[in-house]
Amino acid sequence: MDHPRSFYVIALSLVCALGLVLKAATMPSVAMAGTADLAYLDIDRQLQRHGFTLIGVHRATTDGNFRVRLYKTDYCRRPVLLLPLKRNAEGALILRSKLAGGWREPKFVLDGKSYANFPTLQLWWRQFASALQVWDNDRRTPVVWTVAESTACNGSQPFHKLLS
Repeated sequence: MDHPRSFYVIALSLVCALGLVLKAATMPSVAMAGTADLAYLDIDRQLQRHGFTLIGVHRATTDGNFRVRLYKTDYCRRPVLLLPLKRNAEGALILRSKLAGGWREPKFVLDGKSYANFPTLQLWWRQFASALQVWDNDRRTPVVWTVAESTACNGSQPFHKLLS
């Protein structure tokens, strides 16, 4: 009779351990706090190497949840706008509503690939894969970058390569 009891204790212990691992995988780590800020710093450095200069930050909403970065570059007379999105295309819709005439349709960039529409399924997959990296302290939430260019830009800048 002792043998089945120890089997149940071991099985229950394994289920509890698995539950703790899955819970830890879905909780944001300390390194993920301020993910958008870390993403901004990475992108600022990367774009600076390619001739972009940060000239301002604009809050697209009153609560400041969506902060648009404005960059100056030699190939465009007007600034290029970048907005990170971590969940959905809501910020892009807000940005699109604030843009007056003279702007191209915003593009979405995730992991160095450019999309015409918000890459919802690709982002979910990347978030799932990132959540499985439980023991990686430097993991960061995947970010979809919204890129808005003026029609005055020559359009030759491959943003999907710069934002990889």
